Amino acid sequence: MTGLKIQTISHIQKLSLKIIFLIYCILLFPITLHASVEKDHYPGSFTCKQVDSLIQEALSYKTFDIGQYKYLSNQALTLAKKLPCKSQEALALLHVGSCYFYEEKFYNAMACYFGSNDLYTELKNFDGCIATLSMLVNCYMQINDKSRAYEYLQKMGLLLPKCLDKISYGKYNYNWSLYYYQTEKLYEAEKASYLSIYYFEKASALTEAIRALKILGDIKLHKGEFNRSIYSYQLAIDKSVQLGDNWEIAILYTRISHVYNLLHNYQEALKYNIKALKIREKQGTKELYASSLINIGGAYLKLNNYDSAKYYLEKGIAVGRPLNKSFLLEHAYKELYLFYHY
Repeated sequence: MTGLKIQTISHIQKLSLKIIFLIYCILLFPITLHASVEKDHYPGSFTCKQVDSLIQEALSYKTFDIGQYKYLSNQALTLAKKLPCKSQEALALLHVGSCYFYEEKFYNAMACYFGSNDLYTELKNFDGCIATLSMLVNCYMQINDKSRAYEYLQKMGLLLPKCLDKISYGKYNYNWSLYYYQTEKLYEAEKASYLSIYYFEKASALTEAIRALKILGDIKLHKGEFNRSIYSYQLAIDKSVQLGDNWEIAILYTRISHVYNLLHNYQEALKYNIKALKIREKQGTKELYASSLINIGGAYLKLNNYDSAKYYLEKGIAVGRPLNKSFLLEHAYKELYLFYHY
C-alpha cells in the first residue's frame, strides 16, 4: 500500500513537470523566441543602415574624387553582400557601375547594372529597375549600339505602369530624348525632354530636372536656336544654385561658352570658360579641370592673345595627358595645332 502511494506521488510529480513545461512552451517560450529574433534582426537592420551611410558618403565624393567614390561604393557593395542587404546591394552595384562608366569601361559598367537590375527585379522594386535600365540605355548609346538602346527603352516602357515614383516617368522620357537626339530626330527629342522636365518638376527632383534642361539646351543648340539654348542652360543654372551644385554649374557655364563660341562672340565665351575654371579649381575632376584650361586656351587663341593661349593649352595638356582620355587630348592637340598654324 505504501509502495502504491509512493508510485502515485511520483506519477503526480511527473505530470506536474509536464504541465509546467507545457505552460512554459505556451507562455514563455514565444517571448524568449521573440527576444532571440529581435537580437538577430536588429543588428542586421542597423548594419544595413550603415551600408546606406557608406553609399551616401561615397556620393559626397562623386563630383571631385572619383577614386574615393569608387572605393566607398565597393566597400558598401562588399558589406551589403555579406549581411545580406539586397536593396542596398542593388544600389551599391548601381554606383560601382557608374564608376566604371566614368572610366569608359562600359562593359564592366553594364555587368554591374545587369546585376543591380536582377536584384531590383527580385525585390519587385520597379522604380529601381527603371534606374538600372536607364543606365544600360546610356551605356549602349555610348558604344553606339542604338538597336540595343532602343530595346531597353522598350523594356522601360513595359515596366513603367508598375512604378510608383514620378521620377521613373521622367527618366523614361529623358532617355527617349537622348535617343532621339543622337538619332537626329530633333522634334521627338524636344517633345520627350519637355515631358521629362514636367515629371521631374512634379516629383520635385531638381537634379534630374537640371539634366533634362541641359539636354533641352543641347537640342535647341542643334536646331540653331542659340538664344533659346542659352535660356535653357540658364534655367538649369538657377536650379543648380538652389541645390548648391557648383559642379553642375561649371558644366553649364561650359555649355554657354560653346554657344557664344559658335556665335563668334569669343569674349563672352572666354568669360564663361573662366567662370567654369574658377569652380573646377576648387571642385571637380582633373578631367574637367583640364578641359576648362584647354577651352580657355582656345578662346584666347581666337582673340589673338597668343601668349595666354599657349600657356593654357600647354597646362591643359600637362594635366590631361596622365588621365589618358582620348577625346580630351584630341581636343587639346587640335587647338595646339591651330595655335602653331595661325
